[in-house]
Amino acid sequence: MNRAHGLHASMANAYTDSNGVFKNLLGQTDAKALHVAEYGFTTARTTEILGGHVQLEARGFGLQRLAAIHRHLFQDVYEWAGKIRTVPSSKRAEMGGITRFADPEAITNDWQALEKKTAAFATAKQLSFDEKREALASIFIEANRIHPFPEGNGRSLQVFMTELALEQGVDLNFARVSARDWNAASAVSGTHGRLFEGMHFIPSKPDPEPIKSVFAQVASPAAARDQSKAAAFRDLPREEALRQHPGLAADFQKLDAMSKVVGAQSLSPEQQQVVLTRLKENMSAGIERNSQHSSEPKRGPERDIDR
Repeated sequence: MNRAHGLHASMANAYTDSNGVFKNLLGQTDAKALHVAEYGFTTARTTEILGGHVQLEARGFGLQRLAAIHRHLFQDVYEWAGKIRTVPSSKRAEMGGITRFADPEAITNDWQALEKKTAAFATAKQLSFDEKREALASIFIEANRIHPFPEGNGRSLQVFMTELALEQGVDLNFARVSARDWNAASAVSGTHGRLFEGMHFIPSKPDPEPIKSVFAQVASPAAARDQSKAAAFRDLPREEALRQHPGLAADFQKLDAMSKVVGAQSLSPEQQQVVLTRLKENMSAGIERNSQHSSEPKRGPERDIDR
């Protein structure tokens, strides 16, 4: 047994206040309010990166690129956005488990080793789709184990992995899995275990299978994105989405109507952004379900109806 070390998100450290809330540029001292605001900012910043609206200074698929992504995503929220953590890190998981991440002094060297794998993946030839998916899951497991930042590792890695996957013609749609399944799979993929008597860490064997299952759900050939009404509604500018799928006009009209309702509520701009983002995600999921049903064999000459 090892004596537990590291920090839980609720413990005070160089990055958090005495209540365990991350020190932030917004002046928020409530964890839930900070989460809402953070989600709104990072959602918009993610769109800027993946939509090609900004050019980050770092190229390739090394730690500098991941740090640049983190800096852009969290620049509105944390002073230390894009900076490598200087304290140990661990997180509580469900059912009393705990996940431990790389020691601060090991982060740079560990990522240099991982960068060899990301570079090899990006330039590999003639990989099958299954091989690509397996490689992406393996890279994510190691990147998540390193966990370079105090907070926001998962969101930064999703952007990083999305960019990396596209190098091999793979589209990653993380909306296909729930946050709970994502977090649970991530937690057991690396160094994890339980605390005995609150201080002794009892490790469990890392289990990569849940993350492999997650990547099996979120990965698809990139060419399929243009064929997906749900992805077009969620990700593309309205004009382009309607060009590819004119039947989405009714869905955008519905979204506009709901936006007016949200705008009439007593919500901050950040809260409105969160609500609207989730509405769009839910509508996108509904479009995808309808598309799946409509692709099933039908009796008779009925046509699909866009809703």
